[in-house]
Amino acid sequence: MTMLQGQCACGDVRYQAEVDHGRRRYCGCSLCRLALGEAVVVGVDLPAAAVHWREGDAVFYGAASQVRHGFCANCGSALCTVRQDGMVSLEVSTLDESAAIGVRSHIHATYRTEPASWPMAQ
Repeated sequence: MTMLQGQCACGDVRYQAEVDHGRRRYCGCSLCRLALGEAVVVGVDLPAAAVHWREGDAVFYGAASQVRHGFCANCGSALCTVRQDGMVSLEVSTLDESAAIGVRSHIHATYRTEPASWPMAQ
């Protein structure tokens, strides 16, 4: 586990998280794609207790019964997704050192017609 820090684009919401590098992945499910406006979302999964909000608070809304999406109320940056099982998926792009994460897997990719062209971490 590594302690990393992150924030939204405007800096109003800041967090610290104990990250297990083995839980990083791309997600292409329709919930993430629609909520975040991306074809693929890069996240790192961890227990909710591993995320510590240091400044401000994420605002949450439920796009569906399975997940709640957290974002900054001021700038709208997507910060995380909280699942019903208590796991949080942090958006890797909000980490101060996002390059420290890398990606291990690509989930919910059945909508794609060709393999992902992004490099995968070893």
